[in-house]
Formats: sequence, C-alpha cells, structure tokens
Amino acid sequence: TTDIGTIGLPNHNDPQRKLVLTVDAAHSDRPKGADPFNIRDSVDWLDPTLIMDRNDLQQEVNKRRWQQIRATETWALKTQPDTIRVQRTWDEIAPAPGRYEHAVTLSNEPFKLHRTLNITPEHRWLVIGTWRSGNAGTPPQVQVSVDMENVVEQEVPLRDRSHTDPQPLIIPVSDLPKDRPVSFDVTLQPGSEELPVHIETLTLTSQHPKLLSILDEQPAVTNIRQIVPPEPKTTSSPATNPHRFIFAGNRCARAAVDAPHTIHFAQPIKLREKPRWGEYRFIRFAIRKPGGRAILKYRQHASDVGQPPGIFIHTAGPGEALETPSREVRDTLPDEWIVITRDLVADFGEMDLESLNLEVVDGEPAYFDAIYLARSNPDFAEIPPP
Repeated sequence: TTDIGTIGLPNHNDPQRKLVLTVDAAHSDRPKGADPFNIRDSVDWLDPTLIMDRNDLQQEVNKRRWQQIRATETWALKTQPDTIRVQRTWDEIAPAPGRYEHAVTLSNEPFKLHRTLNITPEHRWLVIGTWRSGNAGTPPQVQVSVDMENVVEQEVPLRDRSHTDPQPLIIPVSDLPKDRPVSFDVTLQPGSEELPVHIETLTLTSQHPKLLSILDEQPAVTNIRQIVPPEPKTTSSPATNPHRFIFAGNRCARAAVDAPHTIHFAQPIKLREKPRWGEYRFIRFAIRKPGGRAILKYRQHASDVGQPPGIFIHTAGPGEALETPSREVRDTLPDEWIVITRDLVADFGEMDLESLNLEVVDGEPAYFDAIYLARSNPDFAEIPPP
C-alpha cells in the first residue's frame, strides 16, 4: 500500500479542466521472468478524495443556492447571490405523505428577479404565485414593475391550515408593446420579521390560472407549474361558418349524428370537491341546437380517487333515460345560444377527466362554444365577453 499524500492542484479558471489519475503498468524494461504466467499487476485506488477550499466552496454554493427555487429558472437574479438564504420547510398542508419545499428567507435584503422578452400572442398573463408560512409582524410584500414602472404591490399571502388557498397575482400583459422587448422586475420585500417566502409560480402564459379553456379562441397551455393542466387536443375541425352558429370569436365546434367532436387531454384533468391549483370542479359551455338531443360525454380515467374507468353524461334536450350515469341539464333546446353551468363533482363525483365527447343523438347538428372549467363558480367571471 502506498499513500501518495496530499497533492496541491493549481488554481485555474478553465471550466474544462480535468483531474486524471493514471497508473503505469511499467511493462517496458521489466526484469526477465518478473511475470512468468502473464497475469500482470492490478492497482486499486483506495478512496481518492478531492479536498476543496471551504471558503471558496461556500461562496460557489451561495451563488447557486437560489436556483433551487424552480419557478425562477427563466429569470435573472438582481440581488447579490451571497446575501440570499434558501431553506427547506415542511409543508404541513400538502397531501399525504407531505413534502419539503424550498423557500427564500427574507431578512434584510430584498429578493429581486428580472426578465426581458418580446411579447407574443401566447403572452396574455403574468402569473406570480407566492405565499408565506408565518404570520408574525408586518408581512413581506411582492412588487412588480414593467419597463421600470411599478404596476402593483401587495402583501405576500398567508398559507396555513386556516388559509389553504392563497390566490396568485395575475397581471394582464396582452396590451403591452409587441414591437420591442419588454422588461419585468419582481421584488420580494422583507417584512418586520424574518420569514420564509415560497415562490410557487412565476411565468407568462396564455391561460388564465383560474380557468381552463377547453374550447375557445385561446387554447389552453401547460407552462404554469402546479397551476395549469395539460393542453386539450381536438380531433375534429371547428366550424367557421355560418356566422349565426358562432357564439364568440371566429369559430366553434360542430357535432352531428354521424360526426361527434372529441377533445382528448394530454394528461387527465383532476376534478375535485376542494380543488387545488391545477384542479377543477365546474364546467360552463355555450350550446345551440334547434330541437333534438345533444350530449356531453365525460370519459373517466382510472384515478387516484378510487374511481374505475367509466363514462358520465350530461344530456340536453328531450329523450329517454340512459343506462350510463347521466344528468339532464336542459329538457328542451331553443334555436339560439344558451349558456349552461354545472357542478361536475356534485353531478358525478370526483374524477380524472380523460376526454370529452360532444355528440348529437338526433335531429340537426349541435354547435358548442366557450367550454371552460373553473375551480369555483365566480371564476367564470374571468371569461372574456363574447
């Protein structure tokens, strides 16, 4: 056994540098008969250890610590990294078995983030989901500036067993200039007490976080972590004419007896009695069908709430009772647009929604438009007017 001791390494800034450990078999010029059976030698490196400078290592860790907050990955840090404290906190109201979350601990210095980008049609809302787990002293504040102009400042909401559903900050951005880059600054200002602040979401999106647009002018998107569910994918083309069949915008869905309109979801949508962000309970849709019967068929995915795969149906218009679990939402359908709102959980219980079929049982085609899911009935007020 040979101990080579501690070898000092030169301090280079080359990020591509490598440390290579090499063993020479010393085959050349070996004594005659040194290896008569040609079994050669073997060498084991016993626990080679790289010893780092403690102070230098701590500085590098401090520079990167804030990157543990995943929601900030597309933003640039404007605060000195070594002044930021990130800690793991236990989320006492997370679903079993619970979880740890990374949070920024605000003490003396604000936590500042910056982003510059060109606004596109996909950018309709800036969504900032923050919450604090303590309620001592003056609460911390979240400030938002657009092009160096302050647009909003409010208290970071509290989240605990009595406040389980902190509301995100939602700022419309679709009217911002599109011919040049726009800058955004988000600042967390500390309160009077040192408190951890969680950043759940910090993103620009086309989907309002309180609604899921299943069928409307604006498609649903998936880039809000733990807030917005997957993008619906339609398998039939929307109708564009005649105009009298359009409820809002420039298109709607047409379903006929021999041509249903099917909407599949990339991942099942959770429908829950007490929905968290990314979960829903209510549905609202506009329908127009001159006579006859139309149905909305909800296909249940095998879910974590114990329901097996199955089908549930809403019926609109006269007809016989169905064997499949169903609820009548309208006994007759006039030849004009009507808007219907239903509590899906009250009608069918909790489920994971895999797909939605728009079908016609008899008579003329039916037209559907403005289909939305929401967590609560008042959230439908956020739907753009037709």
